[in-house]
Amino acid sequence: MRALQAGAKDFISKPFDLVEVKTRIHNMLEVRLLYRRLETHNQELERRCRSAPPSCARARRAFAA
Repeated sequence: MRALQAGAKDFISKPFDLVEVKTRIHNMLEVRLLYRRLETHNQELERRCRSAPPSCARARRAFAA
């Protein structure tokens, strides 16, 4: 519990189960991949918003609120 309070995202207690370890690693890698994809999509949306016509400004302001 102290590890999580200190900032750890996850921990594995001993003795560990190999299937559990592999599953946790897989899940953490998948989360990392999804965050990277989300960042890429957000960057693309930002790029599109910057090049959007002025008529989209109202929608951008409404979304940001």
